[in-house]
Amino acid sequence: MAAPVSAEVVRLEQQGGAVAGVDAAGETLWTIEYASGKPLRFEPLIDGRRGYLARRSDLLTVDLDAGQIVERHRFPGVIDAMAPAEDGYTLTLFSRALTVEEPEAESTIEVHYRPGDPTPGSGLFESALIMTASADALALAGVEQEIELEMLSLEQAEQAIARLSVAEERDPTNLFLPLYRGRVTQLSQEDASPAKLYERAVQIEDAPWSDDLLATFLLIKYGEDALSTKVAARAKQKMQARGVLVERFNGLAMQTELSIALRELLRDGIHGNDVELVDNLQGRVAEFFPNSEQSALTWRWVGDWIGAKKRAELAQAWRGRAAKASHAPLVALNEASARKADRASLLWMALVMTLILIPLGVGLRATRRRTAKGLPLPDINMWDAIGLFALVLGCSILPAVVQKHATVSATLKSAPPELFDATYDSPKVLTWLEELGESESRDVWIAYARKAQGALRAGARASDAPPSEQLLAEAISVGPGANSDISPASLSGAARVGALAQMSRVVLAILAIVCGLLMMLLGMLIRRKAPRVAENIRIFIPGSAKVLSPLAVIICGLFSAAFLALLFEMDRGVRTVVLPRSGAIFEQGELVDTYLTLPSTWIALAAALLTLHGVTIWLERNEGKLD
Repeated sequence: MAAPVSAEVVRLEQQGGAVAGVDAAGETLWTIEYASGKPLRFEPLIDGRRGYLARRSDLLTVDLDAGQIVERHRFPGVIDAMAPAEDGYTLTLFSRALTVEEPEAESTIEVHYRPGDPTPGSGLFESALIMTASADALALAGVEQEIELEMLSLEQAEQAIARLSVAEERDPTNLFLPLYRGRVTQLSQEDASPAKLYERAVQIEDAPWSDDLLATFLLIKYGEDALSTKVAARAKQKMQARGVLVERFNGLAMQTELSIALRELLRDGIHGNDVELVDNLQGRVAEFFPNSEQSALTWRWVGDWIGAKKRAELAQAWRGRAAKASHAPLVALNEASARKADRASLLWMALVMTLILIPLGVGLRATRRRTAKGLPLPDINMWDAIGLFALVLGCSILPAVVQKHATVSATLKSAPPELFDATYDSPKVLTWLEELGESESRDVWIAYARKAQGALRAGARASDAPPSEQLLAEAISVGPGANSDISPASLSGAARVGALAQMSRVVLAILAIVCGLLMMLLGMLIRRKAPRVAENIRIFIPGSAKVLSPLAVIICGLFSAAFLALLFEMDRGVRTVVLPRSGAIFEQGELVDTYLTLPSTWIALAAALLTLHGVTIWLERNEGKLD
């Protein structure tokens, strides 16, 4: 747009999907197109011949005379406001930008920023902020997701290339403008080479570390392995400078956000039995996400798949990765607590069923002796008494065990995502840590989080390495503090068994004794009124034969567990809520840690117990012991 030579930008304003430089006469001198997202959260600021505006988490510095973005700084959270302050600016950041329009008090933090200083903070408050610059470039290309670039018509591709080219002139800090322009060129123009455009993207060395990380995976997809390796090395250097530790990436969200670009290549490698390709692709994922949730399952699957291709040495390397990943403290704690909560919950419910069935079976198995009122006395022996005692003991103790482990799982589930993405300077991380039960481990982590958050507020980065993850796992194992609203009941119906732990064990024992006696009395009444019905009912109670008295509780308990697991999936209530399914192996379905609760296991167990029960009942009836 033509303008007088003396015209000078005096303000920045949003015009639709663009930011425009406007002179004193109200004339627009230049525009920077974005075409994506909602209006800017605050009016751009001007300081001398520099302007400042924010796109989600990115603070962009504009050369007002050139109408060009000259710096891009990615902050940990969405930039909600910016105001002048002594020796710089105060930025207000918050998280959950994709789901919350207004900042939440618990996630808001004011950060000092001095132009020219390194970007403060470490990681990101939410993994979706990795897509900040990418989303703008995709919107200019006319799509929402990167995979949609492959669906553009020739006319749409030409328009996308033109818009991306113009945008690149205005914003040379966004490496996705030349990267996606190269991709569209590669897909739509057979006689054109995108190599120079990919190289131009790689030459933008000041890009945020998370942009380099996303570009690493995209360049693999685009067939530029050498460039991908170069950008990966640069991303690692930037991450180390920011204190971002890849071995602390425990969550799946960021990994899925990035590695989804490799889905088609992984599918081709798996279906084509290309061991080198699968090893290379999964190796790049493992390089940046060695210990994320369910990595152990994924790496074990890769090892088994490669082993089936007769590559024993390479398969062993992947199994070694799996073994190492399984020992990551937070991941191991999450899996262990879910397993123990599910097992204890299933066992408790199985014992409750057994508490109903076994005393009923004892009552149905009466002697010829009768009470003064004519009720047949139950044929009870020492083993029956021991079994009933064990049932009462188990039913009174197990609810507390369920609550203990379900509470750990609930505590982990309540943790902010930043904790699993190694962003310890987030306000939500500190708040969450302070709600844990008191322990030395928690105090160490609180001290570090306060120091890291203090550095972020001051516009700096934490200089000390974070405490060990093992200490964090120990702090979580203590459970929530007295004033926390974390409850195991938030996980699943099975976990609500833990609510019974609020009752005294003595009270639970009394309730169990009363239940057992009532069921035994019911059996005696049925035996008196309908002896033949009593015999038939006993057929359906596993372990009810007198000869099995020493094992009656075990047989009935195991059968009840199998019954509950097969028909109601009560062996996986907590796991289903807190353990993610692995998305690292695409096209192969979900990888789920069943920890010995496969249906085939339960079916085989139930069949064996029923066979044993059927044989003993048949022998007992043939011997005339069912009087």
